[in-house]
Amino acid sequence: MLAGTVAANDACKTILRQSQTELHNLTELVENRRPLDHIWLFAIADRANICLSFDNKYSASARMLQRIEFGEVDVLSGASKTAERERFAQFTLPYRNEATLFYVMKNRVAEFSRYKTLDDFVNAGHTLISMRSSYLGSEFGALRESLLKSDRLIEITMDDQYFSLLRLRRADVAVATDQLLGTLPRYAPDVQPLPTPLHIAPVHLMLSKKTVSQHDMQQLNTAIQSLVAEKFDPAKLIEKQIKKTKP
Repeated sequence: MLAGTVAANDACKTILRQSQTELHNLTELVENRRPLDHIWLFAIADRANICLSFDNKYSASARMLQRIEFGEVDVLSGASKTAERERFAQFTLPYRNEATLFYVMKNRVAEFSRYKTLDDFVNAGHTLISMRSSYLGSEFGALRESLLKSDRLIEITMDDQYFSLLRLRRADVAVATDQLLGTLPRYAPDVQPLPTPLHIAPVHLMLSKKTVSQHDMQQLNTAIQSLVAEKFDPAKLIEKQIKKTKP
């Protein structure tokens, strides 16, 4: 069974609607650990008036990519476009730029303040954490296998593990996209990103070739162009909702 459906009409049981200039009922998305791109997904589908099935349980895991390939779900948000993925999926226009960042404990920021590149961490012998199956740029991809073989990289499957491993000092730095930023105020106020990103690249909606038509792709691309032109910003909506729900 799919985790949910997203669209602008009641028949698709939308859990998020666009109303004038802002989206409402964000509590469920703030509780979700990957809110930025989920809000983009709902806004794009809402604007395009298209029903899309999604499953946020697996994120960008190998299982989720398989579900896209087999047409078990329609869409994955926040996806990097790669040649391997283009074999079985199609991609919309980019809707935002995504930064890959280095996340550390706040009480260790001074220790890492001089570090600017991935090589700085690697050469100093630090242990890294990353999400399995995530695309974090070509530089990280080139070093991944050697880091795994030398036990200098821990690959995880759930966002919670970033924070627990950093707190326990089983790892020194998490390498993750800026999707993680929206979760820090509520779930990890003791963690923060370093200012210099590892990688910046556009992200897209990734859609199954088996279930999404070219007509729907055109509608989604038109919706993306419209939202980008309006400077739609989910981060501001998340910040507003967090302020509302604080005791």
